[in-house]
Amino acid sequence: MHPADDVNVPAAPADPHSPRDATRSTLTANDALKLRSESWLARSITIAVLFHVAVFTLSPDMMTADEGFTRSDMTVIIPPVLDLPPQPPPMERPAEPIIGSLDLDADVTISPTTPDAWSTTELKPPVRVESEAREGFERFVPSMVAPRMLNPEEVERELRRRYPSMLRDVGIGGDVDVNLWLDETGAIVRSEVSRGSGYDALDDAALKVVDAMRLSPARNRGVPVRVIVTLPVRFRVN
Repeated sequence: MHPADDVNVPAAPADPHSPRDATRSTLTANDALKLRSESWLARSITIAVLFHVAVFTLSPDMMTADEGFTRSDMTVIIPPVLDLPPQPPPMERPAEPIIGSLDLDADVTISPTTPDAWSTTELKPPVRVESEAREGFERFVPSMVAPRMLNPEEVERELRRRYPSMLRDVGIGGDVDVNLWLDETGAIVRSEVSRGSGYDALDDAALKVVDAMRLSPARNRGVPVRVIVTLPVRFRVN
């Protein structure tokens, strides 16, 4: 080590009378930063320009080599010509309708009918009218005591047994209103379908269920009477 390296040379004191030293002593930190920024900006621009020059100078050429390709080397594939089917012949115009003639004899009519040729063998038996069917029976009114079902469990079993299986399996049910003629003991004298369900099988089953019913007599002022009541029979799939 040289002896001169260990010698500390004191810095020269600032001369307040010197213009440069006086300017530095009066600068603020912001002014000093501005002065340094001006010098840094010039250096940065110089470095950026030199960097771009070096990049463009040292980068490889982006041009591709000529492979000697000519138009004569191109192969053009022309698709084969398809044989299209001939166009169908034009449709012929429909034939003109032919208007025929209908020659009818003006004397055509039904065979002559005379009272002697009329026969009663094909007539249906007469239907009993309401007045004849109600002979000796009264229509049930709310002022009467309604008949009571005496065997509801048995009727329920009969209803399930008589339910047509073909309709039950597909979920078809219905309501059947049945007119019942009850005597003074509550016995069913007669029954008929008042309003059908739309299915003959259900209507017939309802009449068979009615035959299994046991009813108490209807009463008018405490006296048993002969009445006609309407009872609904309902077929439902649970």
